[in-house]
Amino acid sequence: MGKLRIAVLLCLGSSLSFGSTINSAVGRSVGTSYTTTFGNSNVSFTDLIGSIITVTMSDLNSYNCAFFAVSATGGGHVGCTVANQFSFDGNPTSSQTNSAGWLVNNLSASLAITSVSINVLASDAAFEWAATAGAGTVKSNNGGTLGITADALMTDALHLSGDLATDATRYGTLRLNNFVGFTALTSFGFTASNINVASAISDVPEPTTSAMVCLALLGLGVLRFRKPLR
Repeated sequence: MGKLRIAVLLCLGSSLSFGSTINSAVGRSVGTSYTTTFGNSNVSFTDLIGSIITVTMSDLNSYNCAFFAVSATGGGHVGCTVANQFSFDGNPTSSQTNSAGWLVNNLSASLAITSVSINVLASDAAFEWAATAGAGTVKSNNGGTLGITADALMTDALHLSGDLATDATRYGTLRLNNFVGFTALTSFGFTASNINVASAISDVPEPTTSAMVCLALLGLGVLRFRKPLR
């Protein structure tokens, strides 16, 4: 009987210690796709310096900042802060990101956070996808405030030459949506796995490139139908 009580207490303790949760709805969206070559998968938070995090608050205002080497939480961390709105903290910096903690803190005294978007392509990296939600590469950990939940969506597909964007397994942006309970002065923690991106070329031509192509085609059309001078 004593052993049974100990087992029950251990189960209760482990459940209470668990913090924020990513729901089973972990999806993918092509978004803006890129033909890509990849580097190694030994990515630490220091490799993610320059990544852009964008947070939308419950008043519909959005704020962003870029990761740098020392966050508001002190030395040895990577992250950034927007005063009175939010901060991000990645720790420890020396280990790979899939075994480190990703923590978004709500610094507002009155507003909730409704969505978080992290673009690691800005630092030449990608998020890795695994098909099994919960056991995949974006999942909950013990960090964060108890009871907060969110859905995770990977978007901006990165695919090898010859592969379709819909078959991609790496993505440039992670979006956390449909938050429940991410209220003032709380925090949301999770883990994610990354890989280096050696090169990425957008599958959609830049607007200036498209305009130049159109002008060239127009010029050819004029030359084709212009009457010869007599």
